[in-house]
Amino acid sequence: MGQPLNWERLDDNISSRISFNLDGVNVFNNEDWDKMFDFLTTNIIKLEAIFRQPLIKIKQILNATDETE
Repeated sequence: MGQPLNWERLDDNISSRISFNLDGVNVFNNEDWDKMFDFLTTNIIKLEAIFRQPLIKIKQILNATDETE
């Protein structure tokens, strides 16, 4: 993505949170909406591309595990 992702381990859950933030905007300020929209559309495509193959592999492993149980 060109910039580091933030990985937040949620110790009380079985999940974690991955985030990538846009600083200097306010969701309640409609003058910032175009900037946020551009940020989201550009970076969600990159995020999906980064995680596509690892998630496919994880799904295959989980499916194989389910079949052997």
